[in-house]
Amino acid sequence: MRPSFYRVETHLHTSEVSQCAPDSAAQLVGAFVREGYDAVIVTDHFVTDRDDIQGKSWDELIELQQKGYRAAVEAARGTALKVFFAWEMSCARGEDYLTYCLGPEFLLAHPEITSLSTKEYCTLCRASGGFVIRAHPYRHCSYIPPNPTIDETIVDGIEVVNGAWDDKDNENAQVMAWAKAHPEVPRTAGTDIHRTVFCGTSGVALRFPLTDLRQYAEAVKKRENYLIIDGRICDQDGIPAET
Repeated sequence: MRPSFYRVETHLHTSEVSQCAPDSAAQLVGAFVREGYDAVIVTDHFVTDRDDIQGKSWDELIELQQKGYRAAVEAARGTALKVFFAWEMSCARGEDYLTYCLGPEFLLAHPEITSLSTKEYCTLCRASGGFVIRAHPYRHCSYIPPNPTIDETIVDGIEVVNGAWDDKDNENAQVMAWAKAHPEVPRTAGTDIHRTVFCGTSGVALRFPLTDLRQYAEAVKKRENYLIIDGRICDQDGIPAET
């Protein structure tokens, strides 16, 4: 019998690439297989956030960027879990942007992305077919200046639920309130998972199995995705949906 929903983790970091992640791609894949997820999107921090990249060529950096994704693909071999490649780019003022639907070929062709302004980065990615989501826009953290703002005109949507951090750090309720005041802006959710203990906390749920990231992008744009909040499938306003 087909499941009513297909769960997708949209925000995932591996220890292979993201130095802040203690758990490996294989550990995370095993956890999501056990949770019965349909797919995971590996969104490792862009490698220029690392402290060991001195002397590496751009080609070597982009090869490193794929290390967690490739390890996840290998770990998922023989299971039903699908694995997709994306990344999280840190821009000015500590703002983070989840970037989907673009591959390593795009990165290899655009070494200038690390020197672009936030608006220039989002514009280039979207003009190239990318799908850009502002991650945890109201997060409290040492690297983020106070009084953050949201410019919805430069992105395709907003991550209204970030599951792995405490709500007091992410201000998920504040983000949801902002989203309800801006109903034209698509909404998504992700765990921002760095360790397996948070597996199943968040993500999106779809009514169809995911085969490529453009399907995910279209579902979010059309408001056809559901939000996974504290492990429960909810509608766009955070109200639990029937399963």
